[in-house]
Amino acid sequence: MTVGFLMATVAGRAADVPAPLNDFGEAAESAYDHVAAKDWKGAASDLKDTKAALEKMSKAKLATAGFAAELAKLSTALDAKSRLAAMSAANELTRLAAEAGRTFAPKLPTEILLLDYEGREVVIQAEQGDPVRIRTAIASIRASWDKVRPVAEAKRGSAKPVAAFSAAVAALEHNTEVGKVAGLAKTLLDRVDDLEELF
Repeated sequence: MTVGFLMATVAGRAADVPAPLNDFGEAAESAYDHVAAKDWKGAASDLKDTKAALEKMSKAKLATAGFAAELAKLSTALDAKSRLAAMSAANELTRLAAEAGRTFAPKLPTEILLLDYEGREVVIQAEQGDPVRIRTAIASIRASWDKVRPVAEAKRGSAKPVAAFSAAVAALEHNTEVGKVAGLAKTLLDRVDDLEELF
C-alpha cells in the first residue's frame, strides 16, 4: 500500500508532483482495497474522491480521456456491485496515475508503483481463473523489478527488503497455478511496502 501514492513516504519529499494527481492515485488505490474487502460504502466514498481529484486534474490539464473512461467503468461496476470489474477498473486507474506522474520525476520511482499495480493484477486474474493473464502479469512484475532493482539497491538499508522482494518475485514465477498465486501476490504486495520505505 503506497503512502502518498506518487509521493515518497516522508511528507514533503515530492512536492513537484501535483496534489490532484497524487490524490487521484490514492483514492483509486483505496477504492481497490475497499472493493476487494466488499466494503461498497467505502468504495463509493472513494469514487467521489476520485471524481473530485479528476475535476482538479482536468482544470490543471493533467488528465487524458483515459482517466474519465476508466473512471466511468469503475462507477458502473460499483453500481452493479460487480466486484472483479470494479477491482480491475480501480487498479487500472492507479496505473494511469502512476504513468502520468512519471513526467514529474517523483521521489518514489514509477516502477515501484507499477509493482503494486501488477501485484494487484495477479490477484484479480487469480480470482478470475485466467492463467494466461496471470503469467503476463508476473512477467510484467519481473520486468519492472529488473528495471528498478538497481535503484533500490543503491539505497541505504536496502539489502533485506531487496532480497525479500526478489524472493517474492521468484516464488510467483515458480508457482503460477491459479490456486496458489493470489496468496503469493499478496505477500509480494507487502514486500512492495517495504521497498517504498527505502525512498
